Amino acid sequence: MSQPPQRPSANRPPARSSGPPPPRRGTYNERPRAVQTQRDPFPYIMGGIIGAMIIGLGAVLFLILSNNNGPTPANTNTVSPTADANTPPRMAIGEFKALYDDPAKRPLIVDVRPVASYAEGHIGGSVSMPETDIDKLVADKQVPKDKLIVAYCQ
Repeated sequence: MSQPPQRPSANRPPARSSGPPPPRRGTYNERPRAVQTQRDPFPYIMGGIIGAMIIGLGAVLFLILSNNNGPTPANTNTVSPTADANTPPRMAIGEFKALYDDPAKRPLIVDVRPVASYAEGHIGGSVSMPETDIDKLVADKQVPKDKLIVAYCQ
């Protein structure tokens, strides 16, 4: 006798067909979605701090190197300040020559050596005002206040 075809039982899985199995939803077989990981902020923070320090150091170096109040070479054409407030500033010979050669800018040139030294030789166009008499000449208003005055002694 022939046996009737058996039905699949509830405990047995259905027979497999050829081909890939159908995807199941909500299980581990799903394709993983692109997960965006959070980056560590430490390298960015340190990079910012180091960058700020480099910029600050560059600014300090620029200010130090561009300082014009430092010592200057002897051949520059600038008036250098002096350390003592009572000592007048000094002028480089190049700047004096440029002023002396231009009649419109020529300063009053004062020879503060004694009269005998002035008589032996002096800069052309200079005026003899011995150092001992300067205070008296300024008080008597014989020294102009609206003109550049260059004094020399030796």
